[in-house]
Amino acid sequence: MSGSTRLKRLLLVATMVFLLPMYLFAGNTGKITGVVKDKESGDALPGVNILIEGTSMGATTNAKGEYTILNVPAGVYTVATSMIGYTKLTKQNVRVIPDFTTRLDFEISATSVSGEEQVVVAERPLIQKDQTMTMSVTTAEEIKNLPVRGFQAAANLGVGIVVSNTRNLDGGTANVNVRGGRSSETGVYMDGFQQNNLLTGTSNANVPSGAVEEVQVITGGFDAEYGRNQSGIIQVTTKSGSQRYSGNIEAVGDPAGLGIAETYGYKVLSAGFGGPLIPNNNMIRFFVSGEVREIDDAEPSVWGYPEFELEKGARLYDHDGDGDTPSSTPKVPIDTVIWKTDKNGNVKYKKGARPDGLSGAGINSDRGTNLQAKLTFDVMPNKLRIDVSGNYSNTVRRSNTVARTLSLADNLRREIQNLNVGTIATYTMDQNSFFDLGINYFSNTRKLMNDFLEFDNVGEYADRQKGSTGFRTYEADNLLFDPNNGILNYRRDDDQYIAFKANYTNQLDKHNQIKIGADYFYHTIRYLNILDIDNPVTGSNDNIGYKGYVTSSGKIKFKKVNSDNLNAETPIMGPPHPTSFSTFVQDKLEYEGLVLRAGIRYDAFNPGVKRVKDLGNPTGADQVLGSEDYTSAKTDHRISPRFSISFPISEKTQFRMSYGRFFQQPNLQDLYVSPAFLEKQSLNAPFATTLGNPNLQAEKSTQYEVGLRRALSDKVALDVGAYYKDITDLVNSSPITSIPNGLIIYDNEDAGVIQGVNISLEARRIGKFSGRLAYTLQTATGSGSGTNSNFRASWLGFNTARFNAPLNFDQRHNINANVDVRNGKGEGPSVGGMNIIENAGLNFLVSAGSGFPYTPTTVVAIQQTGVPAGNATARRNSQSSPWTFRIDMKADKTFYINENMNVNLYVQVLNLLDRKNVNTVFASSGRADDSGFINSPEWNDYSKVEKARRLPQYDVNHHDGFSWDTPRQARLGVIFNF
Repeated sequence: MSGSTRLKRLLLVATMVFLLPMYLFAGNTGKITGVVKDKESGDALPGVNILIEGTSMGATTNAKGEYTILNVPAGVYTVATSMIGYTKLTKQNVRVIPDFTTRLDFEISATSVSGEEQVVVAERPLIQKDQTMTMSVTTAEEIKNLPVRGFQAAANLGVGIVVSNTRNLDGGTANVNVRGGRSSETGVYMDGFQQNNLLTGTSNANVPSGAVEEVQVITGGFDAEYGRNQSGIIQVTTKSGSQRYSGNIEAVGDPAGLGIAETYGYKVLSAGFGGPLIPNNNMIRFFVSGEVREIDDAEPSVWGYPEFELEKGARLYDHDGDGDTPSSTPKVPIDTVIWKTDKNGNVKYKKGARPDGLSGAGINSDRGTNLQAKLTFDVMPNKLRIDVSGNYSNTVRRSNTVARTLSLADNLRREIQNLNVGTIATYTMDQNSFFDLGINYFSNTRKLMNDFLEFDNVGEYADRQKGSTGFRTYEADNLLFDPNNGILNYRRDDDQYIAFKANYTNQLDKHNQIKIGADYFYHTIRYLNILDIDNPVTGSNDNIGYKGYVTSSGKIKFKKVNSDNLNAETPIMGPPHPTSFSTFVQDKLEYEGLVLRAGIRYDAFNPGVKRVKDLGNPTGADQVLGSEDYTSAKTDHRISPRFSISFPISEKTQFRMSYGRFFQQPNLQDLYVSPAFLEKQSLNAPFATTLGNPNLQAEKSTQYEVGLRRALSDKVALDVGAYYKDITDLVNSSPITSIPNGLIIYDNEDAGVIQGVNISLEARRIGKFSGRLAYTLQTATGSGSGTNSNFRASWLGFNTARFNAPLNFDQRHNINANVDVRNGKGEGPSVGGMNIIENAGLNFLVSAGSGFPYTPTTVVAIQQTGVPAGNATARRNSQSSPWTFRIDMKADKTFYINENMNVNLYVQVLNLLDRKNVNTVFASSGRADDSGFINSPEWNDYSKVEKARRLPQYDVNHHDGFSWDTPRQARLGVIFNF
């Protein structure tokens, strides 16, 4: 290890240990402002101290009785007045939202009029006067009552958000699309810092549910402070330590399904604790939480799993765990499988978590740990504060397809680790200005592999010749199942970065606040994918290739490597180090009848690698890809103006409008390809794949929005908005003419138009009832739905002319409704002098939506080899899958032990009606339970014996759980709060 490398690592470790996680990197604070008056005379009162209890934050009113408290972390506070000769007035439940103003006025009485302290419970206003965009906030109390778990599930309930449950081998269960944008276009921030893995653009971050204070969702029109994302922002604020110790312990499971559903081995244990780090000293406050989960089947099938047995002497493919594999001689010819059938000959299915006999875990199991910590250090009260927080999550996930029902060893394991550590120091210059400086470290690691293909022995499979490993990707003599052999697949990627940020905020006067900031990101990217690149379908060739941009340098090491394929780091390609820099100016003007936000942002991005000079002939005349064939990549520069405005048009109605230019940084995984792999593809392409392109530019969108929010009463508000998005330079795969072989690369060639209307109704608690209703009507059209949606056409040489069609996630109608019925203390019917349902509630979450588009095709036989796909019989995405409808429910009751201790018992039922909602359909039939092949003329070409052999496999395929939403699940939980 070189001296410079050792020094870098020591500095990184020292920074992480000393600083810990960051807190305020992106607008995680708001402000409290108001006027203090004499209650009897109505005169403004100067010199009144306004204090946020349990903190060192506060302000003093000026000659006009006005005050402003800047830089207040998002959360719920108690705010009090203090002035000699006047009674103390305390307002509880004051909520501060990131980037917004909380208006809090006081009318206080002289002690001669009222000598006792007055306490008032504040309520967040129905109309947020400085809301110039579509925004929703879900509080910790609301999340606790909802039949969901996790901040993402709470965020998905807003308008303009589409969730498509398309499952895949990577273990993903849902794609989230905000206002017609791709799933990578939403920025997820936790305690102010972005949690996205910029390799893919998506986020794998998670924290215990009990640690979430609030979730804020902005679906357009966000300020210039936010960059690199063009569709939406999810802000998660975690809980902070208070001036007294408090905590909670929660356990939840699904024992025997509580008699109303199957058990799927669901077990979660979580705990949280916070308070002053030093007893009776509020200078340092902390909150820590952790969660451990074990779920045997995280994606249960509505049908259950098919039942079968093997003829005597037959056994499933196995391995001995030593990194070697047995002979490839089939252990289970498909005819030795005896499917259990009913009297009609249909395959039987058994509900519940299906065990995986080889690994001891469920076939769709989920094991994970989430940790979170936050520390607030008032170094110099009202002057210098250090805020630190961070999170770590580790997930081990399995997600299998029906085609591997008989090959349990192929139940690939997906492991994801997400770490965020950093800190920020905030210095208050005076009552009207402050600045903050921060540093942050982020790491996301993903692995996909067989259990025995562990990281340390990947090199056992890195020889030029496979030898006797006996791996085959597919077995051609079977229809659907490959019960005999494993998958030679190992994939790992790492995205790490260090970020630095500085912001300066100044409340220039009562009306004008300006914020100036800049940040810098330094990434380290590693990626490796091993497969049989010369023949990925049959696996018959002995050559093993490497696709990726990680060499033998860096973190990934091999026991055995071939120097011709894996080179040490060179100036051409090692782990890339892309960098980005941004700066912004954001101004906010607040008047009684007008709020205006205006800002401008500058972004610069450099991929950190060299690029090929001529993709039309990458290797040149000598057909060798060398350093002379590369040149420096260009830095991409972007400027994005933002403007939004809101003003009242009546006492109870507010109008808003926004315009902005937004840019989406390309996914880093689409930028890179190793020289060795590019050379092989150019000279003797063994198969088609899309190659990274460091010349990619930022994706662009111009967005417009108008909206109205009206208070229908003191408790009910209606919000209506309309939006339009024009998107260009979206990334997709594109064929290019190249010598000697054509190539497919990522390029900025897609465009789209999104337009929609959203309607939401919010009802604060009226008696026992509260609720929300969100409806979105939207059309999302474009020339491509994802970065590889054009790959098949590019591969087969089809005409790739661009035209707009419904995108894969174009859900025309989306509805979410939530109703909460709750009794407080002493409420409800009395039986024997006891209020049996006091402090109890019932919460229903109703979700409905139209189907997703698909392209009708001709009927094809399902087969294992090749790439079966029918020819299109209609325009792209011209048909839709069926509507879905689902009700989730949660019932809970709290038992109070004393003022500070209570126990909450709850029952949660997902998919209460046990509806079989369709996720995806067969394009040949438009149905999820029938491909149409058995009723086609081609089916009659099979002999009677062959039909009997294939029919059970078709039946199992038609009942693939991945095509359907999950069945009813019931869980029992208990929370001890203290």
